Amino acid sequence: MFLTTSALKTRFETNLARSNRVEIATAWATEGAALDLLCKAADVRGVDVRAIVGTYGNATHPEALERLCKIGTLRLAKDNGPIFHPKIYIFHGSAESCAWIGSANFTGAGFARNEEAVHETDDVAGAAEWFARRWRACGRLAPDAIDKYRERRRSQGVLRGLTGVVGRANQGTKKRLALLRSADGWKGYVAALEACNESWLDEGYRWSVLGETHSYVHTIAEAGSVARSERWIGLLAQRAAMLLGLRDDREGAWGLLGSLGAAGTAKQVFLHSREPDHRRVLRRLRRSVDRVIKAGDDEIVDVAVEMLEDLCRTGGGIGRFRSRCGNAIAGAGASGQACVG
Repeated sequence: MFLTTSALKTRFETNLARSNRVEIATAWATEGAALDLLCKAADVRGVDVRAIVGTYGNATHPEALERLCKIGTLRLAKDNGPIFHPKIYIFHGSAESCAWIGSANFTGAGFARNEEAVHETDDVAGAAEWFARRWRACGRLAPDAIDKYRERRRSQGVLRGLTGVVGRANQGTKKRLALLRSADGWKGYVAALEACNESWLDEGYRWSVLGETHSYVHTIAEAGSVARSERWIGLLAQRAAMLLGLRDDREGAWGLLGSLGAAGTAKQVFLHSREPDHRRVLRRLRRSVDRVIKAGDDEIVDVAVEMLEDLCRTGGGIGRFRSRCGNAIAGAGASGQACVG
């Protein structure tokens, strides 16, 4: 039987209904209708589930792994060899069995949006033998394997180009805002940020709120340390670029807090800081920022607002400096340091 995308969900449900055991080998797994059907079959009828899932490019959703682990036995394909890229589904029944071999990953997009082709056959011997070998080769899932994968995914992000293949998250801006607004206390807010961060990654953004690189936290920490330097005169070009938001490459997403790329006066002041007029401007700015650096937890917000107002009164495009250095300083101040830590 030859199946295309439009028939996959219905046929998957039909095959599940007559199966007592299902084995899946897929390059990626995400939330979606197929996973919902599989979980229902396992919970309601006790269908035995074994799944081997790949994590190349961090495109697999950690939540999908958690659900597969909860309803059955999960193993992750090893990352130190060729890319794990099969899409095989074996439906074992007491009366009859069948296997799917084709292009559809166990993802929302694979069962609904991508153009897929799957061959269904009742000759399962070859697929079952292959699955058994790969199952043994993967080894048992370590207790912390999913947590480690989730952390790796947060720090590295999802490989660009894969989000369209596996499907984007359906979280959306409104749901993220609701999640943040409903947070109870600081710990709840941090937990909500982490949940939002997962959805941003799933939607294919290169940047995130959290994460070791290309994140707001990373940008604030890096630019904040530069902004807290005692002297801004004679800064290396790279460090000045951090404050100006002029770099957005593999070293960091410095533009996340805003860019001064179009503010010619501000750029000249920082990139040519030794000129007499520029030195005077930088000294004044540094004195203003120093108040925030020295402020205590109970006054840092008010002092930061006063500093931004002072910066806005400075002409020649320097006022837009608040978009960069002001935010970095506020984030790296006494209370901000606690946030980052």
